[in-house]
Amino acid sequence: MVSESTPATASPYVKEHLPKKSRILPLKLFDPPKLPEKGDFLPPLSFKLKQDSTEKRLLVIIPSSNKSKVKLLEAHFEKNLPPNTLLSLVSLTSVSSGVGEQPYNEAGIDGAYNRIDHALIATPLEPAVRQVMLLGGITTVIYAAIESFIARPGYPPPAPGEKPSTEPVDYAYILFYNPVARVVKTGVSQGVSVPEAYYDEAQTYGFSDPLGQRIIAKSGKGKTSPEEAQQNHGKVTVGEIMAANMKGLDKANWHKFLTGGKVCRYQLIEDALEKMEMPW
Repeated sequence: MVSESTPATASPYVKEHLPKKSRILPLKLFDPPKLPEKGDFLPPLSFKLKQDSTEKRLLVIIPSSNKSKVKLLEAHFEKNLPPNTLLSLVSLTSVSSGVGEQPYNEAGIDGAYNRIDHALIATPLEPAVRQVMLLGGITTVIYAAIESFIARPGYPPPAPGEKPSTEPVDYAYILFYNPVARVVKTGVSQGVSVPEAYYDEAQTYGFSDPLGQRIIAKSGKGKTSPEEAQQNHGKVTVGEIMAANMKGLDKANWHKFLTGGKVCRYQLIEDALEKMEMPW
């Protein structure tokens, strides 16, 4: 039986006021939300492919250091390969999302697009990619990114007639980009409610994006006034704080620990992948 005592390893994130597993309310599942479209701004491929090969070869580039996410994407592309096509896969571990360790709201979408945008720049110089290209026969290149993020209460804005969300929810945003055909495909996983004590605690460690101001209209008065914009690039993940306070919890898959194995982050992502269209 897993002990709920505070881990002995010293961590700046260990806090007596944070609840252990037995004091956390059961987590809830949420349907994938309708997220705003980012738009087609990703650049085309910066190098030419040899299209005269009789043997088709797909190169999938994954800008991520998360081995579990890389394995999920590799299995998904292997399962959905076009006939008579070979698969090569390269993961770029040094590519940044540019949205901090814990993205919130639209930073989830931004992070996935940033990963692919940065990977497109890094690709021609990446030794692993150059090695694959030397094999020849690469006819298609696909970039694939997964960015987990927390939707704050009220995000995304509800459709007319729908009620806004009232609690923080953890989702995964998935992005496929085919720079040869200029095709973009996106998906969102089901969400899992985030224990509010840990959601609040994570934000006390600050953000890496600057705090700006936006001008909003005051309803009914026709006047405007400044309102502080929310910061969305969190420096510390809720999972890291949970792992410091609950022994045996995986910071990258806290969902599984808190639900007794009933909900797994990677299973939710796999389910979302199955519903996505391929970017051929």
